[in-house]
Order: sequence, then C-alpha cells, then structure tokens
Amino acid sequence: MKICVYTIAKNEEHHVERLCNSAKDADLILILDTGSTDNTVEVARQCGAEVHEQKIFPWRYDEARNRALALIPDDFDVCVAMDMDEYLAEGWRAEIERLWVDGVNQINYVFKITEKRSFVNNKIHARFGYFWQWPVHECLSHDVRIEHKTAQSNMTIIVHDPKIEAKLDKHHTMLEYAVKQFPDSGRMVYYYARDLVNLQKWEQAIPYLKKYLTLDLRKNAKERAVSMLHLGRCYEKLNKPDESIEWFRSAVFENPLIKDSWYDLAHAYFKHKRYPEAYATFLVVPSISKVRNELRDNSEMCGYAPWDWAGIAASRTGMKEAAAMCCELALQHLPNDDRMTKNLEAYRSAIPKKKPEEKT
Repeated sequence: MKICVYTIAKNEEHHVERLCNSAKDADLILILDTGSTDNTVEVARQCGAEVHEQKIFPWRYDEARNRALALIPDDFDVCVAMDMDEYLAEGWRAEIERLWVDGVNQINYVFKITEKRSFVNNKIHARFGYFWQWPVHECLSHDVRIEHKTAQSNMTIIVHDPKIEAKLDKHHTMLEYAVKQFPDSGRMVYYYARDLVNLQKWEQAIPYLKKYLTLDLRKNAKERAVSMLHLGRCYEKLNKPDESIEWFRSAVFENPLIKDSWYDLAHAYFKHKRYPEAYATFLVVPSISKVRNELRDNSEMCGYAPWDWAGIAASRTGMKEAAAMCCELALQHLPNDDRMTKNLEAYRSAIPKKKPEEKT
C-alpha cells in the first residue's frame, strides 16, 4: 500500500515541520505552495516533503486542492488530505491499513478540533474518483460513477492545533464571492450567514439565515437548528425579544438534542423575566446526554450552570423548595462556590416552616 499525505500551503513555516514529522510514515508528503514569502518551501523540503509551487488566480480553495491532488502519482492507493495547522495522531497509518480492505475507498475518522470538541471527517480517500468542490469551506466529493465504499474509524487520526489563531474574518471575502457566484447554494449561504454572525453583523446576517432555511434541500436538522439559533441571537442583540424567543423555540423544535438551543431559550426567558418558563427550560438542559451535539466549548453548560440558573429562576417565581433542590444539584458540580452556598442558605431560610400537627 502506498499512502500520500497532501496539503496546500502559503506562509506556513511555523506549522510545516510538525506536519511533516507527524506524517513521516507516509510514502509521500506532497505540498502545493501557492505563493509563500516566508521559509515554508525551504523548511518543507528540508523535512523531506515534495514541494510544488503554483499560483492560483483567481483564488479558490477547491481549485488549489484539486491541483495538489492531481500532482500525486497514479500508483498511490490512499490520499490523506490535511491543512497545514493539523497533524496526524500516533498510529494513523496502521489504522488506515486495517480499514483499507474489501473495496473501501474512503475512511471516516475522528477529527479533533479542540480538547473538548471533535467530529467525524472524511478526508482520507482513494487516488481516483474523488475531487474537491466549493471555493471556500470546500468539501470532498466522489464521482457518482465509482462504487463508493466507506469504512468508519473510531480513532482520532487528525488533530487541528493552530499555533497562530486565524483572524475572525479570514474567509469573509471568499464567502462574499461564493454567495454571488452560487446564490442558490445552501452550503455557501449557510457559511456566509454564520460568518456574519461571528462578525456581529446582526442585521446583515438575518436575511441570509432565513434564505438558507428556504434553500436547505437536505433538511439537515442540525444546521437548520443552528441557523434558527443564530436568528434568535441576532434578534436578541437587536433588542427584539419576541422575535428572539420565537426563533430560539423554533431551534428547539427543529432539533431538541442540541443543548445550546435549550440553554439560549432559557436565558432569553430569564432575561425578559419569564421566570416559570426559564425554570422549566433550564431543567431540560442537563437531561440531554448527547454531548457531541454541543456547538461550543462550554463545560458550564454540562455542569453546574443549568441547575444554578434554574434555582435562581425558581426562587424568583417563589418556589423556594425547588430553588434549594436545584442549588444543591449545582453545588455537586462546584461544591466550594461561595455565591451558590449563600444562595442555598437563603433559599432554605425562605422555605415556610411546617406547623406541627395538633393532637386531637
């Protein structure tokens, strides 16, 4: 079996050595450099990579990746696509060899993006029958004329770990181009709308989020719920509570297995002093066990916070016993918290004392 690790690069001298070291068991490390002005090319060649230099104009990520893929010799069996700020986990080659049997031509694997978050990715594929599409947030696709057979690995094979954080607006210009070039692409509209939210351009994001919901022919429940969640946040930032709560509720109905939707809905209720609804909604959050469906790194959401907020909401509703119970559960996650300890004392002291039964 011959395996090639391939990637595209521009000014990545701070990442190239780590990537090459992690891929040392590959038969070929191929890097397509698209115009570095630092020492990326020199360092990569010193590390044993085969480096090609080409200019891509007008720039498109899929065009760059397809050119890199085309440079891989025909006799290679497996291609592992990577970004320069990633590295391969120990034992990656043995795992590919174990799964690459019985006609398998693509492997799904665990891709780790932070210490707490990972998802399934699919960028390990056969040399022929696969190609990249979309100018930004590109994805790997297969030719419908080939027999497509995947294998699933439960192992973390690729880890994302940038040494320099990318700018928040890194892809914004490309996304502006993409929605003009492909106005009916749900994928491009979704990513552009999400980018506008990240850049806090609330009013601009709203029409694109709504447009995405009309274009989503795949009926992707998670992406639809996320879009509704973003709409709730946009309207909240624009001080339109009725619209905000309605979109948070829609996100919950669309996909009730996402903690974030319940959590944000509960906070919206609380902010607008709808305490009974806030209390009931905060209680749902700890019951959702599918941690993989979290959309952000928020350990509090999986620990003390929902119980803490539920207790405060119950207290403001006058339900002191319920408030005390929720506070006790919150303290199980954060037992030495001074504020919650004082809250518990206050809740307990406010519970009416039961009168002793009179003897007859």
